[in-house]
Amino acid sequence: TVSVLNWADLPRRYPHTPSMSRGLALAAAVCAACDALPIGTGQVMFDLFSPTFGLGAARGASGQERFSGSVPLVAPTQSFEVELSDSAVEGGAYMACNGRVRGYAGSDFMMKGTADAMYGWLALAEEGRAFEYTTDGRGEMAVTEVPLDQVRPKCALEAEAGGRSAGALEGEGQEGSYEGQDIRYLESQPGAAAVLWLDFGVYYVDARRGDAVKKMTRQDLYLTWAATAAGFSMFELNVVTDTEAYQAASLRNRGKSCYIDDTRQSSAFVNSFGSNGCGSRNYNHYGRATTGYRLGRVSLHEAGHMFGLYHDGNVFEDRSRREYSRGIAAYKWGSIMGGQWEASRRGDDQVLQWSKGDYRDANNQQDDLQVIGRHLPRRSDDIAAPRALWIAPGGRVAAAHNSAQITSGGDSDPWTFAIGAGGGRVDLVIDRNEFLGGSMLDVDATLVEDATGRVVQHSNVRAARRAVIRAPLAAGAYTLTVRGGAEGTPESGFSNYGSLAGTAIVGAAVGVAAGGTEAG
Repeated sequence: TVSVLNWADLPRRYPHTPSMSRGLALAAAVCAACDALPIGTGQVMFDLFSPTFGLGAARGASGQERFSGSVPLVAPTQSFEVELSDSAVEGGAYMACNGRVRGYAGSDFMMKGTADAMYGWLALAEEGRAFEYTTDGRGEMAVTEVPLDQVRPKCALEAEAGGRSAGALEGEGQEGSYEGQDIRYLESQPGAAAVLWLDFGVYYVDARRGDAVKKMTRQDLYLTWAATAAGFSMFELNVVTDTEAYQAASLRNRGKSCYIDDTRQSSAFVNSFGSNGCGSRNYNHYGRATTGYRLGRVSLHEAGHMFGLYHDGNVFEDRSRREYSRGIAAYKWGSIMGGQWEASRRGDDQVLQWSKGDYRDANNQQDDLQVIGRHLPRRSDDIAAPRALWIAPGGRVAAAHNSAQITSGGDSDPWTFAIGAGGGRVDLVIDRNEFLGGSMLDVDATLVEDATGRVVQHSNVRAARRAVIRAPLAAGAYTLTVRGGAEGTPESGFSNYGSLAGTAIVGAAVGVAAGGTEAG
């Protein structure tokens, strides 16, 4: 028999003091053998973790009412006293609490959501235990004991030298190159409602000075930010290093990645985006030299956990398992949530992608983009209709004027131009315009003669991320269509599901009758 705890009656039965926790222990005892303990509605939980019951509160930024104090929390077989910090209610409708469990070193706690959709967890790292709090479709809540790594995965991401993608056209990546920018005020998509703050505070000599850093160079910190931002380029997410940009975002639309000068394994808290605490803790792995690219790859992986993703591994026919998938060597492909270090050893043409577990022997069929999309809207198509290819006098085609974003597997970017009566030729390279940490795109390009629909040339070279179109052309109009590429078969390759990133076109077009805007 399960006795459902009547949370609504708690304020009367157990005043808001530590004695309330002792009362809750009695309620938990009746469900000692239950997998999940019903604990009432999300509304009652929302009210419990709010200033309503006497927690110390203060009005904060963005209409947030911040609060602190301690509250009792019940779980199967026992109850806990949670000490709150970094906790707030916004607009009276959305709440996010962070804290720790009294008496448990290394513990962490989070609860967030609205009254009809609350979610949280309690992690006891040194005990190797965790409890997850979920709400069903009727608004009823339950707490279940779960494996610790279900809410706090530790990530054995091996350190490696890393390097620059050869696909970063003309020496620049999607976020541009480092030219002395103040590291404290970087933003990838200013104006986006959702914000991910990379808190580089541990690397600042003085937070008032953006030119003084330690342990890392300014360029490496810039590349850490750029690599992380590139991995989310298909979503409306502003990846920032600016404290004020983070604080200005609404509570439900922000997350924080913390950086720690230590040699432990990095870790993250699952589904922690939309709360105030450190959603991920990024360390200098194993004490080896840290580069901006490597730390950016770690940051991207850990941020994936913050949005609800788990590790991509393998389960084989003999039932043996591998926690981190090593990807597909023949195509230099790897999963962001898998063993990134394997892909990074495959040279400049490696590709790292979000996945839906459609590679061979996958153990995790999470649809990464769909899961992240619960928190973030997808960016709109920037080339929804054909766009004229920009060609300068003399025929030069420059990346700065011919760049676009592939935001989904079905996205295609059509570029148009025309060849004059004397005929001509094109010599074009279409490449990913991004940094290694977000090297997600395999480029597929097709040149078509408009009048006949004839495919002049198609390019998607195996294990080479760029496409190359070189062809003599007769007079007429042409369309160059750029898509995310796929290689191989589902049994031994990858789909275009995760081929999402910025593209740029460079090269030359001779004999052009009309193109895009011509520069003088």
